Amino acid sequence: MLALVAVSALAFQSCDKDDDNNTNNPSGGQPTSFKVRMTDAPGNFSAMNLQITSVDAMIDGEWVNLNNTSQTVSVIELANGSEEIIANDNTAETGHYTKLRLMIGADNDLSINDESGSNTYDLSLGLGVSNEIIIDIDKQVNQGSAASVLIDFNVASSVSGGLGTYFMNPVVTWVENESTGVKGDMNGASQGVLTFTGNGQTYSSYIGADGKFMIRGMQSGSYDLVFQGMHDGENTMSEMPMEDIIVVNGQITNMGTIDFE
Repeated sequence: MLALVAVSALAFQSCDKDDDNNTNNPSGGQPTSFKVRMTDAPGNFSAMNLQITSVDAMIDGEWVNLNNTSQTVSVIELANGSEEIIANDNTAETGHYTKLRLMIGADNDLSINDESGSNTYDLSLGLGVSNEIIIDIDKQVNQGSAASVLIDFNVASSVSGGLGTYFMNPVVTWVENESTGVKGDMNGASQGVLTFTGNGQTYSSYIGADGKFMIRGMQSGSYDLVFQGMHDGENTMSEMPMEDIIVVNGQITNMGTIDFE
């Protein structure tokens, strides 16, 4: 995850072997639910619309379809832990889920903040980049249970280009330990991004429209924070550092209200 990030979320639930609406269970197991959400980490963007044409999961070595209806997700609007369901089937088959697959469509765009305001540009897949995103997971779904998986779409690492031409090479990973992280409220900023660095790791998040932020999936340890943002009523970026933020395994550390100086 790089400098500018939004904590967004997409959620979907898995299905059986056939399609999104099939209620049969070929294995004979008790139907259950398998929920997957997405959180994202972008750059200095005011909006990004991502078209997802299909969502699949691999169970016991075989792909199953979760949703084949094309839809567009406004990822940056899903800040501070918000979630959006993009596939929903309560007939999930029990077994070992090892991969997720997202198919990306061609109708994507990116809005950039600059001195003239927010300008929107087409966002194409890079040369030779596949529209098929494969994410490794490790999730056992047991009979009669409900499972949940969080994945991270790292926009900062996924988008390149400039001068009105932008390309996407999607970087999406599984957030294994979503109960560990940080949250808080950045006071006095109209927009901005927080970047936490430590333990050989980097995690980032946009603040939401209300100034709040949340990052999940961090490793425990001590982190230094750099906030890059705009003060209320201004249109230039400034930077504020903080040191020694402690993240404890199994806890979402509440940093409280931080005044953007």
